[in-house]
Amino acid sequence: MEPVFYEFYPKNSRRIGVLQFYGNEDLFPLSGNAVKDWDIPTINLEDGEYAHYFFGPGGNPVVSEELKELLEQYVEDFSIINFLPVNIVSNEYGDKIYYIVHFNRNMDVIDEASTVYVSSTGSIIKVSLDYNKVKNQDIINTSRLKNDLIISSRIKKEMVKKKLNSGIEFLPIYCGNYEG
Repeated sequence: MEPVFYEFYPKNSRRIGVLQFYGNEDLFPLSGNAVKDWDIPTINLEDGEYAHYFFGPGGNPVVSEELKELLEQYVEDFSIINFLPVNIVSNEYGDKIYYIVHFNRNMDVIDEASTVYVSSTGSIIKVSLDYNKVKNQDIINTSRLKNDLIISSRIKKEMVKKKLNSGIEFLPIYCGNYEG
């Protein structure tokens, strides 16, 4: 069986709220760019409850304090990843601090030979990871999307065990060149 990693995707649930930022979304960072002089923005939680993961303004992954602490246990190089605080306000559920998961650079981890492209547009249909580049990694991103958050099966298992998976669908991503 190929090693599996998982990309976070927002869970479709009527109970889970949506983050709304009423301002310039260009203020939010994109992966691959270092962030300097971070001013903590305020985001509104609307139409539901808090979850451990949200798809935030500008496409940025936003995680709870508890999920941030778990992810930090698996980060080996803090020069690559930051957790940028944001204020989330809710009239119904109170205010909380959450964190944008921000990568200072995009990692070169895609297995180009096994990734499926649409030749006419160059768009990726199915991405595969390069096993040799990810086998010792637990948290990665790619240049495929500017703000993706991809975790190992070890982290996924720990998240489910600690019930930190609210708001998250785990989309599997396989390693195309694994020879196990």
